[in-house]
Amino acid sequence: MGVVYGRIGLGILEAVALGAVVAVWSALTDAGLVSDRVTGFAILATAVRETLDAASMRLTMRIQRTNDMSTAQRLLSALICPAIGGALAAIVFAPHRLTHLTLLTWATFLVIFCAVDRPWKTPMSYEEMKERGRQTRLMTREHFAEEIADGRMTFRPIDDEGYYLDEDGNRIED
Repeated sequence: MGVVYGRIGLGILEAVALGAVVAVWSALTDAGLVSDRVTGFAILATAVRETLDAASMRLTMRIQRTNDMSTAQRLLSALICPAIGGALAAIVFAPHRLTHLTLLTWATFLVIFCAVDRPWKTPMSYEEMKERGRQTRLMTREHFAEEIADGRMTFRPIDDEGYYLDEDGNRIED
């Protein structure tokens, strides 16, 4: 559920940014878009983009049976989804400016994607994140060994490799 709230929060910020860009563009080019149309356009374009992006992520991960999208897949989604969202919103709110608004939406979301996702950085895979969590648990146990021995601190039991143990001492695979 945290992912959903995160996407909603980020979507609100993206809609505000897109609305500001479209409002400035409209004022500079005398496109004649009033604030209601700019607001509606930004909300619809962002909602469509977020929906398509989330759907493509879920479908890709289901088809490949993995917890990660590759960088190429994320980049492809970042290039296609904003253009579709911008085009659909432009058809509803300003059909006479379809090309301009589609390109403006695409460029704005591409800048946001580069600023937030930084596709040039190699992300950690799900397995790498799990391994990092196990290593952190081991370091924590070593660091607080004295407090744990004294009973001043308690942690869930882990084995020598950092995996959690159940009440019977059996390893729990993440």
